[in-house]
Amino acid sequence: MFVSDQAVNESRDGSLKKPFESVSNALVALDHIERPIQFERTIYILDQEYHASVSINTQNRSIVLKSGLNIDQETKLANKVRWTTEQNDEYLLYFNSGILTLECFHFQYTKRDSQVNPQHNLIFAQPLVDYYYITYNHILLVLCN
Repeated sequence: MFVSDQAVNESRDGSLKKPFESVSNALVALDHIERPIQFERTIYILDQEYHASVSINTQNRSIVLKSGLNIDQETKLANKVRWTTEQNDEYLLYFNSGILTLECFHFQYTKRDSQVNPQHNLIFAQPLVDYYYITYNHILLVLCN
């Protein structure tokens, strides 16, 4: 799946030519794809900057969010997407449950009209509590800062 806020003349289907407008829209689409639970679902953010908060609840499925397909010719690594929000959000990424990999992002606070956003943490992972045991969310950060 691909995400970009660039204008698209046709309806968005998550393909490279017609990417979804937001990670949230891509997550909804991935929920409707029938694949075995152990297969990861990858979302590429194609823009140099991404300006939105995202709430992720993947249950037991593996979700991978990656920087776009642009490669730095000097380092041979993917260019990092600068992830910010100018909204009055508490977090850039609220992770409720599941398995999540974030690859090649630069998470950043912003300040607008003396308001720092997001208001709390850049990433928040909610621990899951059951009556009999505590389960943990799994987050892997690769080349992120």
